Amino acid sequence: MQESQKGRDSRQESRLAREAQGFTFYTERRLVEITGRKASDLKELLQGLYEVSGSSIFYHTHQSFLQRHFTVPFYRNDFATWVAEALGEEGLGERLASINIIDCSSIRELRELLIWTIEDHLRHHETLEPRRAHPDEVFYFSKSKSFVFPTNRIAHTLEEFAWHLTQISHHSLFYHVFVTRLLPYNRDRDFSVWVSEELGKKDLAIRMRQLDPYVRTLEDLKNDLVSLVAEVIGREETDA
Repeated sequence: MQESQKGRDSRQESRLAREAQGFTFYTERRLVEITGRKASDLKELLQGLYEVSGSSIFYHTHQSFLQRHFTVPFYRNDFATWVAEALGEEGLGERLASINIIDCSSIRELRELLIWTIEDHLRHHETLEPRRAHPDEVFYFSKSKSFVFPTNRIAHTLEEFAWHLTQISHHSLFYHVFVTRLLPYNRDRDFSVWVSEELGKKDLAIRMRQLDPYVRTLEDLKNDLVSLVAEVIGREETDA
């Protein structure tokens, strides 16, 4: 009995130590810049994909999710939209849109998938006359500069985390879910990392990572995250 009590005390101390570190919610604002590079056909788009910065790749594959809080875009990235609508290459547009970004661990990997998809299409359509966009529908590569700063929201327990999660802005949610997935220097601010490493709730962290943000609106994503956390809190209260 005595050993059992010591074990419980040790676990309690470990839990409190983890919780004391807390989780700070961040938010961000993005300044959009025109790169000066443009494309009128697939070969020019492909060359741009090889040469533009990673911030440009991220911008054109993610900005629609931040702009459309309550709808999921039909074509999930700007490249797919332009290829389908400006060039009339709907098949390729659908292929670009269907790239599963959640499976990519970096911007580099995402860039390579975009390039491979277009190159594969060009290989199978070498004999066709290349389509060019109307001068009014030329694709202009842009990039975004992110300004990240902490909010006054800090969680030390799962209950506090759940509360703040219901209150954060879409910009904050976008940063903690989308940005931290692909930009490694932000990964320690991923919700699931804190839940797993600081609170020791690895099963919850796995379920959080399994939520695909690219098939949800930001509002739906927030609600699903809150539901997962609330489920764990409710179960722990029942077991207590």
